[in-house]
Amino acid sequence: MWDDLFDPEESAGFFRAEADALLLRIDAEQPNLAHSLESGTTNVAAVDAVLDALRSLQRNAEMLGYGALQHVASRVERLCEIVRDGRVPLAESGVEMLVAGRAFLGELAASSPAAEPVPAGLDEYVDRLERLIAIYSETASIREMHRAPAASPIAPPAPVLSQASQPVTVERSEPDRAPAPTTARTLRIEIERFDELVRCVGDLAAQASRLAALGGDAEACASVLDRVTADMTAALASTRLTTVAQAFDWLSGAVAKMSAAAGKRVNLEASGTDAPFDRAIVVEAGAALMHLLRHCIESDIESPRDRERSRKPAAATLAFNAFVCGNQTVLEVIDDGSGKNALQAGDVSAARHGLARLNGTLTVDTIPGRGLYATARLPLPAALLRCVLVRVAGDVFAVPFDTVVRTHRIAERDETFPLLRVADFLQLARAGAVADAFVVNVDVHGRKAALAVERIEGERQIAVRPLGRLVGPVDGVAGAAVLGDGSIALVLDPLALVTAAQKRRE
Repeated sequence: MWDDLFDPEESAGFFRAEADALLLRIDAEQPNLAHSLESGTTNVAAVDAVLDALRSLQRNAEMLGYGALQHVASRVERLCEIVRDGRVPLAESGVEMLVAGRAFLGELAASSPAAEPVPAGLDEYVDRLERLIAIYSETASIREMHRAPAASPIAPPAPVLSQASQPVTVERSEPDRAPAPTTARTLRIEIERFDELVRCVGDLAAQASRLAALGGDAEACASVLDRVTADMTAALASTRLTTVAQAFDWLSGAVAKMSAAAGKRVNLEASGTDAPFDRAIVVEAGAALMHLLRHCIESDIESPRDRERSRKPAAATLAFNAFVCGNQTVLEVIDDGSGKNALQAGDVSAARHGLARLNGTLTVDTIPGRGLYATARLPLPAALLRCVLVRVAGDVFAVPFDTVVRTHRIAERDETFPLLRVADFLQLARAGAVADAFVVNVDVHGRKAALAVERIEGERQIAVRPLGRLVGPVDGVAGAAVLGDGSIALVLDPLALVTAAQKRRE
């Protein structure tokens, strides 16, 4: 069993997919670095992006024993660090070494750890890289000596450059004036400590709900506590969130590269890329997305000639949509290809396993002759959600408030919202259960459903936590939360419910 879980070849495959995504991120910054040469400035944001990719590549290489790859990445990282710190300006020789190093890293990543070959010219490249690092280091030392004031035998600390998203110009200091040291404005903490803070905020939210139930002065205190926990959650989330556009900035380049290699024409249409995304899972999620894109382009989308025979445009359309639904970021990948059955496809299985390790899910539907529709759901961090609590089959469930259109009695429901009885969908029907009397109309990215429930319990702010790997994914459930009285409420997945409601109507 353990051999099946930790298959070396499968692990190497995952590594290669993740390495491709990281190398594409380096490729995306090469135009910015070239512009640095033309303008005589150092684009710190671009160098930082390259450094992040190199460090992630080293961590992955170390785990799987890619020794040569790890060594080359560490030396290229050292070169970038000297430039990023502003100790020397970026020169053409540095950009050339980075481009050459990226090519060698690609060759090394494509090999297997058991028999990692040495590409032709790698030893000579490493020697030249070490000499360039030595030259850069010596030049940096000389520049720092000239920056130091004559009266002081000790040079002051070098200035700490801001890691802002805008390009930062690195200017030569006057010989008789030392740069004033600045204070770093960033702090790194382990993910585990961050998650512990989130759990504490969730406990505060639960106690606020409990206070509110007491009424009187306690209710007023609960209102203040509720507002404070909401502010804390927003602050915590902002430290760990990026946007889908920033997380997958390699997307258009990857699609163009894979479609050209497959001899196919593919037009990428992206929307919702300003949706938030958890920066802690960018690399792993990117690897899974790469598997999914590869399946669409290489397997599902037909060749231009076959598409013309099927009376389709020679250029295929690949849509990438992103949006937030409750405590999840949803990524949709849609193509207008052949619509082959993808259940047994290797790339789809790899993508599904990769997302499962992140407490995410992947569903893939195909329509023969019309294409593929894949939906990936990934949890957002610090998910303190305002929800509508409902009762279904005697138990309390939560519906994310941002998807709720209105609530009313079932006899007054809007026929344009397809009806879905939540108890039946979750297979919770029991003998003697109270009949459904209310509906909650929900709208998820233009898709609608009327969720039939027994009773509306009211609105509440709750801290949502993923179900975890031991429980695994449950269709229609996005997470769980502890209420003020200590009971557990499952958080419904509105996207899964509206999809089921629409399928049943059809």
